[in-house]
Amino acid sequence: MNDYLEDASIGLVPHILTVETSDIGVQMTEMSVTEHGIYNLGHLFVRPDKNGRALAKWWGDRLDKYCFDDKTIGLFTDQRWMDLVPAAFAGVKILRVPNLDVASWNIGGREVTQKEPGNERAFEVDGWPLITYHFSGTGPSGTHRRVREIFDPSCGAMAEIERHYEEAIARQGQRKLAAVPPAYDFFENAEPIPAEARKLYRLHEDLQRAFPDPYVTGVGYHFIDWLREHRPGLMKGLRLSDDRMERAFDDLFDATYYLGRYPDAKAAVAKGHYDSAVAHYIHEGSAMLYDPCEFFISRYYIDQAKYLDGFRTRALPRSKHSTVLWHYLAVGLPHGKEPIEFFDSHFYTETYSEISQAVRVGMFSTPLAHFLAFGAAENRRPGPMFDPAALLQKEPMLRETIERKGARGAFGVLLSEGRILGRTAA
Repeated sequence: MNDYLEDASIGLVPHILTVETSDIGVQMTEMSVTEHGIYNLGHLFVRPDKNGRALAKWWGDRLDKYCFDDKTIGLFTDQRWMDLVPAAFAGVKILRVPNLDVASWNIGGREVTQKEPGNERAFEVDGWPLITYHFSGTGPSGTHRRVREIFDPSCGAMAEIERHYEEAIARQGQRKLAAVPPAYDFFENAEPIPAEARKLYRLHEDLQRAFPDPYVTGVGYHFIDWLREHRPGLMKGLRLSDDRMERAFDDLFDATYYLGRYPDAKAAVAKGHYDSAVAHYIHEGSAMLYDPCEFFISRYYIDQAKYLDGFRTRALPRSKHSTVLWHYLAVGLPHGKEPIEFFDSHFYTETYSEISQAVRVGMFSTPLAHFLAFGAAENRRPGPMFDPAALLQKEPMLRETIERKGARGAFGVLLSEGRILGRTAA
């Protein structure tokens, strides 16, 4: 690397070397780079001289406290900090060479070739020998393949690189390893650690002093006990398995409601632009904050969950996993964040033991799915701040309104009358 670094102390490798020429390139590449950081921290070259040691100390100090994903305050794990380095440190060189950090999403302006078919070491980029290729995700399901098929579907050399990679990780047991959860994702009693709990601990030195080992559970008063006492919403969240999330997505997406509420979606499906309401939601509706069902207010949910890690509503390429509804199931629900005012999954299942049992054994995918299908119409309490029975006693005319509108109980009437945050009167 001396030939690349020359006399510099610090070498940074940018994610992109050229600007994009298409709108999809701007969205998928340039916007992603501005969100995640200009330089790829899979590559960082630091000499042990004065400049290099100063960088290492500064970066270490920042990451010790602020290495997490919170794009609302300009952080993406270790990466965004490096955007400051060319301005703040001496001896910095930006390594604008085409054969480092080659990736499917930055292939614009580069040509990847294979000089000798069958020789996995004979790849070149713009005539330079390929040094590093940046895979996004592991195996055939990785993002690298899907993105390459958008930007350069005819590049046989890149497809061959992907094939070598996927075969190599398969030989090393990737399928088995992918199913092994990280040990530090759990407290000692095997209870999952919420991402927000990690952030709290990292940002508060008083918590670190009080609980030097945050993973400990059992006899005594530990960090997990402090969380249960002071941040009960974090600890009461519901975590779904992957197959349960798939089912919950289907349970909570109401095609009839969606097409009835959004005429443009109905027209797009009628014209054949999309084969179903859910396809429109995945590719357009979610990004426009359309509501997937009556009891899911996307804008309200975003306001509750916008500071949680991993929040992106306009991710490309778009899939079920990039929707607001999926974020609720994968991230919001485990953190106790709900998509509609007055509903509380933990309260709902704690109040109605038969519903808790039904959710636990899989009769219903989520508490909200039960409330949508039955609970609201049965005038069950959705949370501690709303009692349908008390409201019906106070406003007896609501019973007539429920029948006339065909509403899902008193809760459905309040929603239709705009008395629930985020939804205007019907």
